[in-house]
Amino acid sequence: MGTRFLINLCYFFLVIFVSCESHTEKQAEYEAVLDLKESMGVEKLSIKPLEATQMIPLEFTKRSVLRSAYIEGVTDEYIVVRNGNSLIFFDTQGKFLSKISRMGNGPEEYIENTYSWIDFDKKEAHVYDLHRKSVKRYDFSGNFIEEKKNVHLWSFTELSSDRFIAYNDMLSNFEFTIYDKNWNVKDSIIERKDKFNIKDFNVIKSFQISKNNIFFYNAPIIYQSKNGGMFPKIFLEKGNLQIPDEIQYDLSRKNEKQRYIWNDFVTLAGDYLFLSYYYDNKKYDDIWNVKNQKLLYRNTISSPDELPGVPISVNGEEVRGWIRYFENDMFYFVVSEGEQEKLNVDNEENPIIVVTDLKTFEKSFSE
Repeated sequence: MGTRFLINLCYFFLVIFVSCESHTEKQAEYEAVLDLKESMGVEKLSIKPLEATQMIPLEFTKRSVLRSAYIEGVTDEYIVVRNGNSLIFFDTQGKFLSKISRMGNGPEEYIENTYSWIDFDKKEAHVYDLHRKSVKRYDFSGNFIEEKKNVHLWSFTELSSDRFIAYNDMLSNFEFTIYDKNWNVKDSIIERKDKFNIKDFNVIKSFQISKNNIFFYNAPIIYQSKNGGMFPKIFLEKGNLQIPDEIQYDLSRKNEKQRYIWNDFVTLAGDYLFLSYYYDNKKYDDIWNVKNQKLLYRNTISSPDELPGVPISVNGEEVRGWIRYFENDMFYFVVSEGEQEKLNVDNEENPIIVVTDLKTFEKSFSE
């Protein structure tokens, strides 16, 4: 018994040592390591409701009926929203302006708007069609400009004035490819360690622009652009809760997913990371401080009567919403479905965007 006890004790300390060594190595390799697995004992972590500084109801017209509102870009002139296969343009007060919706089999049309990038300087949209492996270019009114064929990727964005960077499809040996603006390959970076062997489907992973930096999340790593390449910046430590690809993307193994953290989506907003994901038959919405690597907020929902997102105070009414865009220290949230009627606006049919600035946002965590 004494020998067995000593063996078990040695094994315990060995596991602790290896775990600590692994964590220390990650701390040296990444700017931040967010220990998601360690935090899973926290069910809820509340904050004071965020104060909205602006409310933007998106105008409801025959050409701007929205089922969802994924914000593609915001400027002094435009708010661009992706709705299914369409790009819809509003002014900064939410008034409908124009729409790009060119689905079809014609030479100027796309079968699917798999991914898009907006060139606000030229007032053009680049639409990638995964089915045709092509990028089509349109003006903001939806008029066709040109097509580039035989482009193999999943998502892309502008890396510099004369370069695109793309996340590659499953056939590539590299994570990213750099193209010139005519879609000629200039470089391939970060060799893939494992080949994709996905049974049923893939998730289109997105680039994000924040404070003039490009970020890309490929679980469990957030990459940042630097010196013409992409480099690891933040590591989400999930330990044995990191879902294997062969389970995540296999529809027949749906029940197995609940043992892991899966379908996670991140938005990096300056020093704050918004993270939504599923685990153990619950949906989680987190906010983390990247600088001190601490969990600031967590909401979990496990039944339809519970509300997702973060609490937001809008003109004295508390609603729920979740971040959809961040730029120039401004946070853009979309109010959760079913909460719009609390805000007493003329059109409740379309999503409502609420905005807050960095200083106001941080008050909810300092009081």
